[in-house]
Amino acid sequence: MNENDQEKARAKRLQWEEHNRAKALAKQQQQEGQDRGKGPEGEQTRLFQAIKGTRDLLPPDTALWNHVDETARAVFNSFGFGEIRTPIFEPTELFARAVGGGTDIVGKEMYTFVIRPSTDELAGDILEMDSKSFSPGGEFVDVQKKSDFEDRKKSESISLRPEATASVCRAYIEHGMQQLPQPVKLYYMGPMFRRERPQKGRYRQFYQIGAE
Repeated sequence: MNENDQEKARAKRLQWEEHNRAKALAKQQQQEGQDRGKGPEGEQTRLFQAIKGTRDLLPPDTALWNHVDETARAVFNSFGFGEIRTPIFEPTELFARAVGGGTDIVGKEMYTFVIRPSTDELAGDILEMDSKSFSPGGEFVDVQKKSDFEDRKKSESISLRPEATASVCRAYIEHGMQQLPQPVKLYYMGPMFRRERPQKGRYRQFYQIGAE
């Protein structure tokens, strides 16, 4: 092998060694990147994002939203409306009666949950009762309290509000507002929830301003 061939072989060997070093470095960097994305137990961490059909409101958009809220309040107040704020969830039956049990809103679009009181909650209810409510054998003396406790043990279906009219009507009756000087004029604003297919401009959590 002449000197020229030796030089070519040496250059080829150096090129191959450089290729292997670059490959090893890339593999090391990839592994380090994966390790940085793992939790303390070596589990892959998850990048959390807003649930599909919802969105975050960020500045400067929040300033515009606040302006809309303030303008709406000023208009309602000028016409003698008072603001009402109701819970974002109610018994499912309330919406079924108000909106209609056979509608798509109730049958397909509501976020509904069945809840049941825990043993600790039921035990706490009993401890809060007067000892005179029970016989020496531990039985309920008051028939009404026994009935109320049996109802408390049952599971309950609740739903996130798909609209606010039903909640406003429930609050109106519950708090005896029919005894106030009429008409009682109320307005509301806040988030509503419908399990619809997300589309542009339509969200599963949306905001509504209304009056009754």
